[in-house]
Amino acid sequence: MATNVKKPHNLDSLDKEIRVLRQKARQLEGRIDDNFIYFQNHSGSLFMRSLLLVASQEQSMLALIRRRYCPFGCLRLAIR
Repeated sequence: MATNVKKPHNLDSLDKEIRVLRQKARQLEGRIDDNFIYFQNHSGSLFMRSLLLVASQEQSMLALIRRRYCPFGCLRLAIR
């Protein structure tokens, strides 16, 4: 995150730069806090969605294998 920041040439410009950087730090801390709260509030549903997505992908793969390699249901008996 390199930015083109002018080097302060006197104490006033240094103080101003420090204030600007502290303000940016507070804004970033606020964003981090907001994101963490969002994650805490929604982590359960995000986790469940990922599990459901994996399960549906596995079911799709099984269905593809069944159709491709065993069109007459021979895998159906072996899996159950």
